[in-house]
Amino acid sequence: MEDQTKKMVYGILAGALVGAGVGALLAPKNGRDMRTTLVNLLELIKEKGPEYNEKGREITEKGREAVEVVKESIEVVKEAKDEAVSAAQDVKSELKEFKANNSASSDQSGSDSASSGAMSTGQSH
Repeated sequence: MEDQTKKMVYGILAGALVGAGVGALLAPKNGRDMRTTLVNLLELIKEKGPEYNEKGREITEKGREAVEVVKESIEVVKEAKDEAVSAAQDVKSELKEFKANNSASSDQSGSDSASSGAMSTGQSH
């Protein structure tokens, strides 16, 4: 990732310099004005080049830091997802167990009440 970022920064800088040079060459100027423009452009490159290089390094470093933060965030999200899935499975299991217990107890109480109803009917005659 680091190598790709460096290449991108250098590509942007090179593209900007080439674009400025082409613009200077294609501008309708006489030879003396053209040379003056090119000399000024080269002086600007000498002056600003190290500054742009340093900014490129800073951007690269911040990019690396951002990548690390994103990787850590992804791990945290994965862990939270795993915990949520586990909790959901636990809830499902407990719900099944609860339903099974309630179903068994309602079947049992239903048969108890039917037999006690028959007994009470038989006793009243």
